[in-house]
Amino acid sequence: MHTDVGINLIPMFEKGELDLVVTGKDAYRGSCRVLTQEPLIWAIGGDTEVSFHDVLHLVLLPAPCHFRKIATEGLEKANRKWEVLFTGTSIANIQAAVQAGMGISILPKGAVKEGLRKAPSHLELPELPLYEIVLITDEQQANDARDVFISYLETELNKIK
Repeated sequence: MHTDVGINLIPMFEKGELDLVVTGKDAYRGSCRVLTQEPLIWAIGGDTEVSFHDVLHLVLLPAPCHFRKIATEGLEKANRKWEVLFTGTSIANIQAAVQAGMGISILPKGAVKEGLRKAPSHLELPELPLYEIVLITDEQQANDARDVFISYLETELNKIK
């Protein structure tokens, strides 16, 4: 098992180094199976206060992360002032930095854990799209361990829908 952001895992899959990749649809243009969809939200720390007039401090994954692109392009279109205050290497890093009050970020709704909340409406942040989590694998190739894992993953995801 190898964990990383999807954009880094896909080349490994394409070289045959991985049997499957679970990632956001935005990271892959080939054939894949949608596992689940959920809304993206602007997340802020539970105790963090931000004014509409403040420069927005962003907490993001590094480029070419799709969430980063959505955040920066959306804020540019809305003529909002922003700066990236923290760049993390995982969703857990982003959650911790947002929870600590370092700034706001975009997260899938299911990643908004205790200590985080949806950003208040008075910030007038841009609307966000649905996020698709997909499975990338070669289903034509027999692989019992992979198939058991996929079955387990789909069962668990169906429990939280």
